Amino acid sequence: MPSPLAHTAFSLAAAMAAAPGAPVRRVPALFAAIVAGLVPDADLVVVALTGDMAWHHGPSHSLVGAAVLGLGVGAAFGLRGRALAWCVVAGAAHPLLDWELGDPADAARFGVPLGWPAWPARHISPWPWFLPFHIHEPGFIANLLRPDAVAAYVRELVFAGVVAAVAWGGRRFGPPK
Repeated sequence: MPSPLAHTAFSLAAAMAAAPGAPVRRVPALFAAIVAGLVPDADLVVVALTGDMAWHHGPSHSLVGAAVLGLGVGAAFGLRGRALAWCVVAGAAHPLLDWELGDPADAARFGVPLGWPAWPARHISPWPWFLPFHIHEPGFIANLLRPDAVAAYVRELVFAGVVAAVAWGGRRFGPPK
């Protein structure tokens, strides 16, 4: 799965792409979009309490579940209109990023149920863009600084930078009038 850094960067990029006419400098709205992009991983609290990794990548990692969580985060921040849309899109971006990484043979273990509740099967993209970042391995903090983890961060930030540049370009030039 992508790192929390990737989820944060893509949440901001998704927020910028979702609301091309909205002011970027609204710090509370941008912070809410970051939270919305990270909140699907709150299921890790259950994992920590139970020790059962099966709780991760459940309904909070479906497009519907993550979008609803994003909507809830936006509402909790008192956002409306385009700023609320930022949160919904940032939330929905989370399972798409998690879908984008991994071996399709591991879909039952690490896949995401994108179509839940209608289609609860877990899936992984056959075309991974990201390097592995596995939080379930022992020594979580030490794993954050391993050379392969740093390489993953760099790749994620480059990819997020491209997405953000495209989103920013869309904001700047907008649709033709």
